[in-house]
Amino acid sequence: MFFNSIEYIFIFLPVVLIVYFTLNRFRLIHVGKIWLIGASIFFYACFNIKYTPYYLGFIILNYCFYTLIQRNRENKLGKNTLITAVVMNLLLLLGCKYCNFFVHSINSVFKTGFPFIEYVMPLAISFQVLQIIAFLTDSYKNEKIKYGFLDFFLFMIFFPQLMVGPIVKWNDTLPQFNRLRNKIFSNKNFIQGLAIFLFAFYKKGFLADVVFGIDGCASMDSVINGLIPSLQFMSSPEAWLVCIMEIVYIYISISAYTDMAIGSALMLNINLPINFKNPLQSKSIVDFWERWNITFADFMKNYVYYALCNLKNNNLYNDFVIMFTCIAGGLWVGSGNSLVPVIYGGVHGLGFVLYKYWKKTKKHIRNEYLWS
Repeated sequence: MFFNSIEYIFIFLPVVLIVYFTLNRFRLIHVGKIWLIGASIFFYACFNIKYTPYYLGFIILNYCFYTLIQRNRENKLGKNTLITAVVMNLLLLLGCKYCNFFVHSINSVFKTGFPFIEYVMPLAISFQVLQIIAFLTDSYKNEKIKYGFLDFFLFMIFFPQLMVGPIVKWNDTLPQFNRLRNKIFSNKNFIQGLAIFLFAFYKKGFLADVVFGIDGCASMDSVINGLIPSLQFMSSPEAWLVCIMEIVYIYISISAYTDMAIGSALMLNINLPINFKNPLQSKSIVDFWERWNITFADFMKNYVYYALCNLKNNNLYNDFVIMFTCIAGGLWVGSGNSLVPVIYGGVHGLGFVLYKYWKKTKKHIRNEYLWS
């Protein structure tokens, strides 16, 4: 059940809204939270019910980590629990995305014959692993983060941002779930949320699927293959055309889904952070990552780049950290049996490093000119 499906628009979302605000009207606040959790579990299960037990187990396991961290923040056990939780979540993410890539690499290098592993990859695990790492890290640093199981569960499975983000921090949504005025139906928020949702629906339903795709489920591969039968005979104009089409298609599709998530949440009086700000108008690579997948870029900056920069401070080390952060980001974005995600991240990292030194050189030249 996708955001742009008939079932979501005309059945699921209206029923969720009506029941939720009706429960709150009768002051059944906790029941309303349980209703949102149940609706979110149903929403998740609609994609493939076999994934659901794995994801619920993932949430429960991380809640156990959270309680241990909260109870032992002042001693070594709290820090060790945080490290264990982060490592286990990252291993889960890497295993889900690149398990068979590792098997393929071992077979290629050592001429072995290990079979590929068949496993279940929970949907939305990429977004939720980063979200829980941010939450656990913040809960270790901030003693004010004290929430019960119900709030934690709703934070992790809230259906608007569950599948495609945005990646939310605890202070983005958790306080809003408990704000009493958010329990009352708001005409203003409903109209604004509906407007955002409908515009995003137009972007996905018409611009992405009709202009670029064959049907609602068409991938960019089918568009490229239909446009150019053989890539080896592609001319430069055709190559540029395909690149531009792919960039525009990806932007429209992803931003449309996240905007539909933001619109759905706003109808429930929950403000989710904006994830895209006209990235195709960017003037530099830094400007691009301040506009493209903003919540992901903020996570990589705050929880990877700054964390590593605090260990040491010199130009060469900072350049290494930039490259490492971008390659790690590329691995998060990609998956499969190739080095494309590493190359993708490395190119962006090199762009950041070159831009940093270009800015320094430009500033130095400008200062000399002004001095003269």
